[in-house]
Amino acid sequence: YAVYFREHHPERFSLVVVLNGCTDNTLGVVEAAAEKFPEIRCVNIPEPIGKGGALIEGLKLAPKADLVGYVDADGATPPAAFDDLVRQCADTDCVIGSRWLADSVLHQEQTLRRRFASR
Repeated sequence: YAVYFREHHPERFSLVVVLNGCTDNTLGVVEAAAEKFPEIRCVNIPEPIGKGGALIEGLKLAPKADLVGYVDADGATPPAAFDDLVRQCADTDCVIGSRWLADSVLHQEQTLRRRFASR
């Protein structure tokens, strides 16, 4: 995301990564990326607060942003797709994307287990 947005929107963007209870090297990976991209901010919350809690903590860091959005870190939403969503926000107050809409295009089909777990 940082590479894409620096290339397409160099004038201003920031990425907030909220880690919640990660037990692998995710923090190290994000910190290394933040050294190359000062637009990346990382928040590491060791105690479990869940996805909603992590989202709220991330949103607290952007109180004056003109536009705020989020994607999961699983890579399921390509940066160009998110950018397209951003462009569609020009004259709207809110836009929501969903893989479950009838006209959605999935570039990588999800397994039945994944679809069931995400519902």
